[in-house]
Amino acid sequence: MKLVLLITMIFGLVNADFVRKNRINIVKDTTLNLEWQDDKVVKDLNLKDAKRYCSNLSLRGSGWRLPSQKELRTIVDKTNFYPSIATPFVHTSMRDSNSMYWTSTKYEFNKDAAWLVGFWGGGDHYSSINYKANVRCVRDAE
Repeated sequence: MKLVLLITMIFGLVNADFVRKNRINIVKDTTLNLEWQDDKVVKDLNLKDAKRYCSNLSLRGSGWRLPSQKELRTIVDKTNFYPSIATPFVHTSMRDSNSMYWTSTKYEFNKDAAWLVGFWGGGDHYSSINYKANVRCVRDAE
């Protein structure tokens, strides 16, 4: 099952097509039909506050949410380093090698931890839900 998920994610990365809408600071993934917030860097939020931030975001409409681990991995570009993120994204925190972004995916071995994605090198990590990390919201495209 994990191999199928990995192959699906790699296939999605190869075929991802991102379009930056500069005027409204949103990046659209036309392959998965998602819109990504890219208007500023939102940092130093715990998981609860990250979820609240996304649900309250009103950047050109509503419907924003914290992405799942699988969704956030689709904007990683490992052909880039520092940051390892798809080229159309311009607002990414690179304060240090631990520039992590929250996902809504809980860590399966600890109910008080969740997954994060780092755009320094594109790796996945997990941490306590009280850890302070960055946030990038997503929504289904209109």
